[in-house]
Amino acid sequence: MRAFLGRTRVRLTATYSALFIVLAAAVSTGFYVAYARSQYSSTDTEVAERVAALINGLETDAVPITFDHKDTIPDATQGEVSAILLGIDGSVRDTIGAKPVTPALARSLLGRHPTAASPLVETASDTGGRVRILAKPVDGPTFHFLVVGSHPMTQIQTALDQAKLLLLVVVVCMVAIASALGYWLAGRALRPVRMIAGAARAISEHDLHRRIALDLPPDELGELAETFNGMLARLEAGFSTLQRFTADAAHELRAPLAMIRAELEVSLERVRSVTDYQATHRLVLTEVERMARLADQLLLLARADAGSLAPRFQRVDLSDLLEETVDRWRLLAGSRGVTVALEPPPHGAMWADPELLRRLVDNLLDNAVRHSPRGEAVTVQAACEDGRWRLEVADAGPGVPDEIRDRLFQRFTRADPARGRDTGGAGLGLALCAVIADLHGGSVVLVPPNGPPSGAHFVVDLAADPRQGATV
Repeated sequence: MRAFLGRTRVRLTATYSALFIVLAAAVSTGFYVAYARSQYSSTDTEVAERVAALINGLETDAVPITFDHKDTIPDATQGEVSAILLGIDGSVRDTIGAKPVTPALARSLLGRHPTAASPLVETASDTGGRVRILAKPVDGPTFHFLVVGSHPMTQIQTALDQAKLLLLVVVVCMVAIASALGYWLAGRALRPVRMIAGAARAISEHDLHRRIALDLPPDELGELAETFNGMLARLEAGFSTLQRFTADAAHELRAPLAMIRAELEVSLERVRSVTDYQATHRLVLTEVERMARLADQLLLLARADAGSLAPRFQRVDLSDLLEETVDRWRLLAGSRGVTVALEPPPHGAMWADPELLRRLVDNLLDNAVRHSPRGEAVTVQAACEDGRWRLEVADAGPGVPDEIRDRLFQRFTRADPARGRDTGGAGLGLALCAVIADLHGGSVVLVPPNGPPSGAHFVVDLAADPRQGATV
């Protein structure tokens, strides 16, 4: 029962019904008050007319004042008019009609001090039932009060009671109909939500390609379905990336492990010389270092995905950092017949994580040196403008194939489809560059070539102060 009452459809219906009850009660009360006033108004008009007729029929010259010619007073003989003429001391001077207004009731009205301008009109209980009475002072040789009562109010009270009952029945029926209609409308409005929920329950990680196919107008429910489809698309892309990432990481780790295992198995087949063991150890060490680099890169990317890779910003002299990094790469590049040229950057500082920034430059230089032909040069230059640093690394290699430009900064993307080991890369360097640039309020892009491929030209845009988006 609690689960049923907690359903959105039931709560919407209950809220709608409560509001409808309040509105219906207010309208019914207003109608009843207006109807009652109209009923009393007609009776008061009738009483006022009779008062005027009675006053005209008074013998005001006589002492004491009495009703004269009672037979000429309208409805006096049929008992429709009940009037009592009281003296100032409360004594009864004369009466007319069936006396539904007793002298005691008439005297009680005198304590209200009626005036000619403001006579008293009210419903009071009397021996004849509830009547509408009016008390009015009469001028004469002596001061008198005229108390007039209409015919009993039984008919009006009966009509008002019937109106109450009718309004109650109408309100109850309308609330019941409105509640049923509201329950139906709520169910119809929430039907797409139930369909979306059912589709969500039926979708697993194996069929994320499914979408919510509902013909919905562009309203809140349509926006919900579109948002849900967008979430499914992101989940599908995420799962696909995760699967590809896992497969690529396993592939990259399997190759060095297979190499290490093969070398160790060969070395253990028979006793070998010290020179052979040293060669095996050097090969194993090379593969271990490669695996360590891969694990380190994977760890950084995992931390970036989890949002826990927080740069430790400090003031860095970019020109010094570039000179120190280029000097380290010149020896390795020279062994491959490649030169690294650094155009002297302007002196200036920026707020950055020096370790991450150095890794970014290392990855770009590693990529450039490995793909540059013997005898070519890798150029590095930097400039600062409008509070942002622009770092460029260009080589004269074969360039980047058009088919992988759109996914160049995705993980495990390499120009060599066969994943040759001679390049020595795992396809994670540029992905790390993109992550590090983003953490420093910038980006890294590959500049499209103007003509035939003449190498790769990467441009890194970094904020001088990524902490606040300010310039220094």
